[in-house]
Amino acid sequence: MSANQIFNRLFSCILGLFLYAFYSTVSAHHGFGALFDTKQYVTLEGVISGFEFVNPHSYVYFQTTGDSGESTEYWCELNAQTQLRRKGISQDSFSVGDRIRIQGFVARKDPLGCYVASAQFADGSTLTLKNVSGNSLYSAPQVNTDTGIVGIWYPKGRGTMPRVGELVTQAGQAALDAYDSTTQNPVLRCKPFSPLRAWLQPGMPVEISHSAGTILIHHEFMDVQRVVHLDMPDHPNDVAPSDLGHSIGHFEGAGLVIETTNFAAGLLLETAQFSVGELVTKSPYTGMNTTTLILSERLTVNPDTGDLELTWTAEDPRYYTIALTGTRTMSRTDVELGTYNCTPTSGHAPSV
Repeated sequence: MSANQIFNRLFSCILGLFLYAFYSTVSAHHGFGALFDTKQYVTLEGVISGFEFVNPHSYVYFQTTGDSGESTEYWCELNAQTQLRRKGISQDSFSVGDRIRIQGFVARKDPLGCYVASAQFADGSTLTLKNVSGNSLYSAPQVNTDTGIVGIWYPKGRGTMPRVGELVTQAGQAALDAYDSTTQNPVLRCKPFSPLRAWLQPGMPVEISHSAGTILIHHEFMDVQRVVHLDMPDHPNDVAPSDLGHSIGHFEGAGLVIETTNFAAGLLLETAQFSVGELVTKSPYTGMNTTTLILSERLTVNPDTGDLELTWTAEDPRYYTIALTGTRTMSRTDVELGTYNCTPTSGHAPSV
């Protein structure tokens, strides 16, 4: 690497850290803010007509009866099956023929759709998923063991990331303009689309294990498994580009440093929780990537809190004016990872 290249990379990282103070704090989620309106909180009552207990999202269908006796079928989206199981929900929880009362957020493009914030069942029990602001209310049990990165981790609070859609070059803007989240989001086809997307997924654990020469990072989300090669000083030349890229790493003290390259061009980041009161057609936290993307990650355990702290930097100068930086914090837990087994054609996901 030439002196000019080293200077440019250092300058981009320093500038990125400087601008980091101005970045909004967001929680990642596939399409919630884009598809559901947190300003429209409704209460619906009816009789359950169907329940799809699947990943990436489950759906309940129910019939309501109007004042004139007419029947209307509504649908409401819920968490992924793996998340609902940890809340005690099973396939039998939403029984066809039972009455149900649902409070939630209206779908932006379908007045007969919603996202469930809470549900009251016929037996008097209640399932609560979100508060009236649209924020999840569940957190996993925490455990205290050793101080290494190996173990099972659960998202804690909100990660930080830049408004990537406002940091694009002309080429990056053109790629972003050509992307339609409602029909082209890879999650609809059961693809995670980038390591950052997997890290930023709320409500799902990650397991990190260490074997001879490798670190395995296993996300419950989309059953993503990343192999970090510890015995490779450089990336091989014959690795085919992919959504997750090729990762090499090394330990610095107790922390793990990862570099990932060989990405396929596509969607780098997309979150759906906008700033309060922000009404936009596309999330400002959405951005694309080229095949020259370089992702750097550092995983360390905070000695004071015991939390796993991820800091990341994404460099893609063709699409972004600066290096993108962000963080994610996770707590150690004994929650077991479920099998995601994504179903791409479930519910009301648009066909592509």
